[in-house]
Amino acid sequence: MVTTTATGIFQLLAAYRDGGDARAREQLVVNYMPLVRSLCRRFHSSREPQDDLFQAGMVGLLNAITKFDPDRGTRFASLAIPEVLGAILNHLRDHGSLIKVPR
Repeated sequence: MVTTTATGIFQLLAAYRDGGDARAREQLVVNYMPLVRSLCRRFHSSREPQDDLFQAGMVGLLNAITKFDPDRGTRFASLAIPEVLGAILNHLRDHGSLIKVPR
């Protein structure tokens, strides 16, 4: 069952935050997987395989799920998008070229 309403997403996030509900976390990952795929497509011209970028983006999504606080009243996407993009960009910086650029 895919939850797409904002209330349903907040309930899943609260269930994961309060009780560590693994099913809620899994449902959130399934719900936001298309977002991660679309953010990975922005970097289609890089030499890194899309699967590697997707994996890095999923790590960012998991970090966003862990960090999100539903009590703040903000949308989850406002945290998830920067986290996913940051994870992808870190991966590209660390693995994308032979010259290592410092942070």
